[in-house]
Amino acid sequence: MKQLLYLFPLLTFFVALKTYDLFIATKLLILTTALVLIFCWIKYRKVDKMELFSFILVAIFGSLTIYLQDQRFIIWKVTIFNGLLAFALLVSPYFMKQTLLEKMLGKELSLPAKVWYHLNWIWIAFFSFIALINLYIGFSLSIDIWAAFKSFGTPIASIIVTVICGVYIYPFLPKEEKPNTDK
Repeated sequence: MKQLLYLFPLLTFFVALKTYDLFIATKLLILTTALVLIFCWIKYRKVDKMELFSFILVAIFGSLTIYLQDQRFIIWKVTIFNGLLAFALLVSPYFMKQTLLEKMLGKELSLPAKVWYHLNWIWIAFFSFIALINLYIGFSLSIDIWAAFKSFGTPIASIIVTVICGVYIYPFLPKEEKPNTDK
């Protein structure tokens, strides 16, 4: 449910871009992202680190977009965000005894080290792909196509990769004991 809340700024951005222009849409993106973070803090007394990091980048690159009246900055935000995520996942095993994914999800999932390693590489590839495809779409195609990619394509691709990862890890999950129904 909370994850759906984080889609609200993207939808607001897309609708505002279609209705007004990129600069109003960017202002609304910054505002709605801040409001979602405030709402999450009030309701859950917690703000996800990734969402806070994303907001900081939205605020910086969005402000530059508005102040300089240059759409390139908001386009670059997506690439920088995903590139930094890919980089963090890439270097995490060298600075920690485990992958960043295992550090984040290891309390909820018990998986072999090899599986964490493969999951880490799947997400490195995904974030790298999104970063690169964002550059292509953002600088080769129309701003409307880029906004559709940012607002819908990226979240849908993320869901697809999450499902693929779920299918991949399923055989490695601990099996629950079935209650004995024999009488």
